[in-house]
Amino acid sequence: MQKCIDYLHRKSFNTYGVVLLTLFGFFAVVVISISGSLALDTSFHCYDKTISKTKDASLIKNINIKCSLAYQEKFLFTLPMYAMFILNFGIVFALSIIYSYLVKHRVEKFYYPTKNDGDENDEMLPSRNLGQNPRGSRECRFPTFSIYVVHLLVARIIPLLVFAIWIFYQAHFPTNFPCPLGPEMQGKGTSNLTFIDCINPIGGKSKTLVYIVATVDVCLVTLSFLELGYIAWLAFNDRDFMTDEEFCTVYLLRTRNRSRKSVNQVRDGINPDDADVFQVEDDFGGPEISMRPLEDIFVNVVIQEGREHTNAYPREFKRHEIYQCHLKTSRTVTKLTSTADIFKPTKDGEAYPRTILVIGRPGIGKSMLTKKLLHQWKRQEDEFWRGKIVILLQFRAFYEKNNVTLREMLSYGEGLSPHDFNAVYEQTLLNPTKIVLIFDGFDELSVDDELLGAKIKAINDLDEKMPVFTIFKKLLCGKLLSGVTVLTTSRPTAQRVFQKLKFNRTVEILGFFEEEIKEYVFKFCKNNTTGELIWNEIQGSPEMRSLCYIPVNSYIVCLTLKESVESDVESESQLPEGLNSNILGTITELYKRAVKVLLYRHHPEYKLKPRPNDYLISPFPKELANELVKLKEVAESGISQHKLIFEKPTDDEFRTLANSGFFYQLPDKRRNLFCFLHLTLQEFLAASKVVDDMDKVAQFLDDHVKDPKWHLVIQFVAGLVGDKIREDPKEYKSQKVFADIQKRLEEWAFLLGTTNEIALLGIKCLYELQDIDIMKSVSSKFLAEGDGKLALWHLDIAAIDSTALFMFLCNSKNLKQLVFSYCTIQDNCSYHLKLLLNTAGNTITFFNWSLGDLGDVAVKYLSEALKSENCKLVALCLDRNNIKDQDVRYLSEALKSENCKLTELYLGRNKITDQAVQYLSEALKSENCNLTELQLVRNDITHQGVKYLSETLQSENCELTALVLERNEITDQAVKYLSEALKSENCKLTELNLGDNEITDQAVKYLSEALKSENCKLVVLCLHCNNIKYEGARYLSEALKSENCKFTKLSLYGNKITDQGLGYLSEALKRDNCKLTELQLRRNEITDRGVEYLSEALNSENCELAELDLSYNEIKDQGVEYLSEALKSKNCRLIKLQLRGNKITDQGVEYLREALKSENCELTELDLSGNGIRDQAVDYMSEACKVKFAYLPN
Repeated sequence: MQKCIDYLHRKSFNTYGVVLLTLFGFFAVVVISISGSLALDTSFHCYDKTISKTKDASLIKNINIKCSLAYQEKFLFTLPMYAMFILNFGIVFALSIIYSYLVKHRVEKFYYPTKNDGDENDEMLPSRNLGQNPRGSRECRFPTFSIYVVHLLVARIIPLLVFAIWIFYQAHFPTNFPCPLGPEMQGKGTSNLTFIDCINPIGGKSKTLVYIVATVDVCLVTLSFLELGYIAWLAFNDRDFMTDEEFCTVYLLRTRNRSRKSVNQVRDGINPDDADVFQVEDDFGGPEISMRPLEDIFVNVVIQEGREHTNAYPREFKRHEIYQCHLKTSRTVTKLTSTADIFKPTKDGEAYPRTILVIGRPGIGKSMLTKKLLHQWKRQEDEFWRGKIVILLQFRAFYEKNNVTLREMLSYGEGLSPHDFNAVYEQTLLNPTKIVLIFDGFDELSVDDELLGAKIKAINDLDEKMPVFTIFKKLLCGKLLSGVTVLTTSRPTAQRVFQKLKFNRTVEILGFFEEEIKEYVFKFCKNNTTGELIWNEIQGSPEMRSLCYIPVNSYIVCLTLKESVESDVESESQLPEGLNSNILGTITELYKRAVKVLLYRHHPEYKLKPRPNDYLISPFPKELANELVKLKEVAESGISQHKLIFEKPTDDEFRTLANSGFFYQLPDKRRNLFCFLHLTLQEFLAASKVVDDMDKVAQFLDDHVKDPKWHLVIQFVAGLVGDKIREDPKEYKSQKVFADIQKRLEEWAFLLGTTNEIALLGIKCLYELQDIDIMKSVSSKFLAEGDGKLALWHLDIAAIDSTALFMFLCNSKNLKQLVFSYCTIQDNCSYHLKLLLNTAGNTITFFNWSLGDLGDVAVKYLSEALKSENCKLVALCLDRNNIKDQDVRYLSEALKSENCKLTELYLGRNKITDQAVQYLSEALKSENCNLTELQLVRNDITHQGVKYLSETLQSENCELTALVLERNEITDQAVKYLSEALKSENCKLTELNLGDNEITDQAVKYLSEALKSENCKLVVLCLHCNNIKYEGARYLSEALKSENCKFTKLSLYGNKITDQGLGYLSEALKRDNCKLTELQLRRNEITDRGVEYLSEALNSENCELAELDLSYNEIKDQGVEYLSEALKSKNCRLIKLQLRGNKITDQGVEYLREALKSENCELTELDLSGNGIRDQAVDYMSEACKVKFAYLPN
């Protein structure tokens, strides 16, 4: 039995299982030995006085043998007792051995000898799998968990229950046995005996032994059931427990306690008060620099699944990053509400993402997010973090590291102590699926094209040194630590590199939305009164709100505004008359003050001194000015060299400059790294450096206007130039240097409508000058030549652009027509539309904002502008803007105003219903309403809406002459309402478009009756793309014959009037009452027969038809011959003929060629494209063609 135990593969069982089987084995040895000795016992005998008296030894022996056999047959097992015990124990051990060798190789893959139970500083033994996760190898069909469960059932529970309950407990070994005497045992003196008493002295011992074995079997079965329940509970709570890796390492190899102990030890080893990780040391506007816990100042940034919309980074980051802002969640955004959600699947059934890319602009909160993740893990704030180890690494730490090993790279983890690192490294190799590696600042890693394109090879030695990027790429590809979770943050500028890598998930930090900005303001201030003042200031400035979506900018704005509020600065007196009188009028003014606030509050020599009340608007002291000069040089050279991080020696003066508050030393223990608080501050200082030499400003503008990375610098330059002008207006305005600067800004602004990016830059620069006279002067020259029309396409008007752009447009006295197509504007900036249209002296008469999804707020502002006496607008187009009924209500209220001059309103392709039509109808009845043309194409208007309009058309106040209801849900009943209105003497309608609806011949009958009325003034009728057939054409022909019918244009294309219907119309064309000059009949199933009818009409002296469209019918050469003969007639007045897409060949062209030679032919436009005409025929046609516009094949 000892050999059986030795045959067991120990690692296939946990410690509990090995001990249990060992004890069971020793017990088996003892039991089998005892049962063997009992089997040798021959003390069974029978005794009777009568038989004893016979003294017949052979008889006595025969009786003993026979009775012993009878006893065995009745009470003993089929096999000897020891054999039954061997079978009982043997099945357990045999099946256990089979199980142990079945899973032997699986378990060995997860066995790593370690010294970790001893001294934590002991050297790690080398990993046998070189960091490869065993889960990455080929999975077996049946997991070890399932095999172990089957082993418990088959090797222990089932056989031991059978032996114990149905065999051992049923066994009976009586000591006294009355043995029946058969005839064969009868002898002399025993003829009267039927039974003889027999004794089995070992019966009691045998019974006790069997019961003991049965009891032990039941105990083992009970323990096996308990074990089954335990592992089932573990599996229920953690599905991963059933995987080979978890089951082998956690349960069989019993590394659970050590693993948990290591994880807890590492987590507890990170100090929650660590200033570098969990504390924010900063200036929060108090008397001195203070420390705040991360959770007291951290506000969740908005994170979305996937990248931001395609316009977020126009033309591959050519626009400055600060220009983009998001203040409301887009409908396409999947907002992640918790930072831990980054690691979780967004849909049921999806796998957990193992490689995650987090993208965000500078200052958006990427580094703060990584600290927040580490903080959440430390606090175990989410179930996701349970049992995991998080390692935070900064890519900047490897800036000068050419090659490192995996161990060296992980040793840079933030917050990890050297004492805990061995445990961390062991767990990383042992169980990579429980490791979360967070890399911050991927854009700071230097990656050349050769390294980017290099193929990834398998690792043979963990001590092999390689580039950090190579290790990172191997982690992503699963060639190293397969199953590890990798999250990396990056600026969009590293897209060249990260787009070549494969990530399971890409998310983008959008920064703060309006709610988050407000939360941050009040957390920053810790004072509701001050917080309310600052929040109101931010809310009232679109520019400031757009800056604050970046968390670092929120900090700068809050600190600067708080200082401005508390210093009680009278900023209004510092700004020119007519401009924004808020505390901060421009971003230049904001950053001027931010630099002063930060410098005064952080510089060692000034932070403890009292500050003058006017220090925000006063020049710097000499000492600070000198240090600022050095910082300007650093900032300017950094932008020129694409540097955001600066490395300097220990004894460098940068350590002194790092006291400025906006230039600080990065927390790196190995190198001296410095960085500006945010890129915008660096750009402001670079601009200050440029303006220090005014003679070179104009050349700077020329050199950098086409490079987007300098655009914000240029804007700051303009603002600082404005400051110099205000210091001595007469001196600077008279200088040539300023004239050169103004000339360049003027040239850029005049590109509006062609090169919008540079134009917007020029306009913002003019605004930053903060000189209203200069703005008016430049604006007044804009569009001085031409028709006064400005069309802007694909323009995303950000908050930071809006004030400057609309101020420029407001002051342009030559702007008459303004068109925005495919443009967007944020709701918080749309009030500028109102200011634009109701500014005194504006000359805009036509305004078009189409294909731009204009919001409700913007429509409301437009409606308010229409009510202003200064508004000159007569035509308003808001096609394709998702306008709803409430928006139409705002417009309808405006139409009732006595100041509203609108005569044309276009609301096509929106979401207008009958309710909105009711609002419009009420407005049209007003005596103040001047609307003459209303276009409602492609909305959701039904017969009820048409009923409202029909009643309105009969009102004497209604001035409507043109109504377009194309492509709605209009039926015959709706047309009946309109027909009644057309008969009214008050109805002024001359043009009606009902194309692309659900109109049939019955509706045409109603219209025809109206056309015969003497009150009907209709001259244009469009009924294309309906369900009109030849019967409808008959009704129309009857109307055309009426002397009261006035309409001259009829559009019936896309119906089914056929030749018969054309015959009816042709008859009408011959009548002297018919005034029709234009007839559109394309796609009406017309053949040569129908053309013959029409040609006869064209020959009539009464026919006035000048334009005819027969495209896309079934016309062949014969039909063209009929038309050609008509064209030769002196009565034919046709000047435009369209025969596109028919079945005309070269012969038809020949007929037309002959007609065109006729002196009577007046045709000036001919379209034969889309026919079967050869090139040669086209050449002949071209020779004879006298038409001005000929559309021919090729």
